[in-house]
Amino acid sequence: ISTGLSTSGTLPLKVRVKDSRGRWSAYKTVNVVVWAAPPPHIQAFSVYRCNAEGVANDEGIFIAVRYKYTVVNLDGGNTANMTVEYKRSTDDTYTPLLTGTALTADTTVKPTTPVFSTDYQYDVRITVTDAFDQTVTADAVLPSGKVILDLAANGLGIAFGKTAEQDGVDF
Repeated sequence: ISTGLSTSGTLPLKVRVKDSRGRWSAYKTVNVVVWAAPPPHIQAFSVYRCNAEGVANDEGIFIAVRYKYTVVNLDGGNTANMTVEYKRSTDDTYTPLLTGTALTADTTVKPTTPVFSTDYQYDVRITVTDAFDQTVTADAVLPSGKVILDLAANGLGIAFGKTAEQDGVDF
């Protein structure tokens, strides 16, 4: 028999067994340790453009990814999977950029590939999943290169404060 538990800690469990003749044993109380399993927690997630040396630069074609997350250890009984993905803001499909399995992380990573064209804005997402399939995500935007006004190459779009990536007006 299984039942959900609403509390954690050392809990008494009263059990008895039935043999093949249908006879029941006496009750016995045993203590069971139940660990609280809160979902992973993302404390920080941000991205910015940088140059090849990793120095912040609004016209940089590289990305710096800053993330901080925690997955509860549960006395060695938990695992973590972290993925950072990106896509052009006008696209539908994400591409993996970084992966990791550490239970905790607090770092800034500056991958040397791919390059991120200053002509486009990118959506960047971090996903952290534990051994119990509890998943949390956070999103950030890598802006296009800095411009005051930009006209789309096809003449059908205009953008203010960023490059024109689509038809119509964009801010």
